[in-house]
Amino acid sequence: MPTSRGRGKVYRKRKKDNISIIMAIVLIAILITVAILIYTVVRDLSKGNSPSDDTSSMSSTTGNSSQTSALPPSSSSQDTASTSSGEDASSGGNQTESSSQSSSQEQSPGANAQYGEPVPASGAVGDSYFADAAFIGDSLTDGIKLYSVMKDTTVLSNTGINVETIFTKECIEMDDGRELTMLDALKEVNPKKIYIMLGANGIAWFSRTTFVDYYSEFIDQVKAQHPNSIIYVQSILPVTKSKSDSDSRFANSKIDEFNQGLMEMCKEKQVYYVNVAEALKDANGALPEEASLDGIHFGVDTYNKWFDYLKTHTVSE
Repeated sequence: MPTSRGRGKVYRKRKKDNISIIMAIVLIAILITVAILIYTVVRDLSKGNSPSDDTSSMSSTTGNSSQTSALPPSSSSQDTASTSSGEDASSGGNQTESSSQSSSQEQSPGANAQYGEPVPASGAVGDSYFADAAFIGDSLTDGIKLYSVMKDTTVLSNTGINVETIFTKECIEMDDGRELTMLDALKEVNPKKIYIMLGANGIAWFSRTTFVDYYSEFIDQVKAQHPNSIIYVQSILPVTKSKSDSDSRFANSKIDEFNQGLMEMCKEKQVYYVNVAEALKDANGALPEEASLDGIHFGVDTYNKWFDYLKTHTVSE
């Protein structure tokens, strides 16, 4: 039988063994952690990443402009821009872009356009190009506000307005509650770019000559009011084939004739003609049937096509 002194030695020995085991476990854990860290660093270096890349990507997603501007001019900013573009396409209307993407787009040159000819394709611009623009028109233009297609632009529109009533109808409600005519409202906005689209209503009630005469008078007043603004006259948009076939007042052949008259007017008045219609036409030269319930008006997907076209059809400033 071991003595009490012997038992004490055994106890101390077991205690030392336990401590040694614990220390060994701790050491192994430390070694494993260090190995993982080394592996991570080596992997990141092999991919060309640095710790700041993760921060830059996060700042681009959250919209922190001070951190986004610190992105290196390499794959990081390009990946951020391409990711933003992909999100825009998949969401069908989300126009959010990174600041680096918008900056590069704004530097894209406009086309050397000729008056009386459709503005040719140009380098793409971003949403901010339209921040100092005003869109004038009827119910089709009104849809820009309805679908929030372009949130940072000015829209002066009224359902039912045409090339005749646009001079006298007080239909534009200002922030202070006043209701002004289109021209009076435009005077207060003072945009650098003016996009005009009239005709969805007018083609049904006016001859081509009368329509163009009214339109010309409106252009004269806009130019007198804003001599330094870039003025774009947008083409009348097509209707669906079923609408065109069933109602001769809105026949696409008639719309094409009126658009030809607008091009001639643009040459005379020295303003730019933007052929948005070509971006919306299907193989039949009409608005796709699935795009519209009434044959004339359409939803957000078609508005996105409209503005994608405008972004790639600008003139040199």
